[in-house]
Amino acid sequence: MSDFLNTMLRTDLPPHGHCYLWDDNLVNLHVASDVIIVLSYFTIPFALIYLVLKRDDLRFNYIFVMFAVFIFACGVTHLMNIYNVWYGAYWISGGLKAITATASLGTAILVWPLIPKALALPSNESLRLVNVELQEKTELAVQQRADLEELSAELAAMVEERNRELAELRHVKTDLEKSNAELA
Repeated sequence: MSDFLNTMLRTDLPPHGHCYLWDDNLVNLHVASDVIIVLSYFTIPFALIYLVLKRDDLRFNYIFVMFAVFIFACGVTHLMNIYNVWYGAYWISGGLKAITATASLGTAILVWPLIPKALALPSNESLRLVNVELQEKTELAVQQRADLEELSAELAAMVEERNRELAELRHVKTDLEKSNAELA
């Protein structure tokens, strides 16, 4: 195990700055670019994890976590590039790249089966249109119910009127039968 650690922690190889001929402009270009990339790659995973924590209803949360790990690992490799400008720790750099490669491969393998599922999710526009259609149907149902209640009230009034007319006719019939009975 000691040999492995000694190999990994070796820094006796020439640093990248040597390859850049220690040109200040070239060194600064690479270091500044890697610093910006590191800051971005370390910020993005926190945003993805925040999203996952706040939106537990998302169906594919694990892929956001995988992207966060992959992007963070990419940031670590760029951080190592900065270190390697001055110290040639290429074994550590290679090990970190292997970790990044593993995270990259895992993410790449898991993302492809999700593509058809993600494409099958309804778009915001289609959901908006369905919502508008449901709102229209609800308004129509409310109007139809109001119309039905109005017709029901009219029908009840007509039935009541007919019952009064029948009651009057029965009264007239009863009076006629009494008159006929008296005449007979």
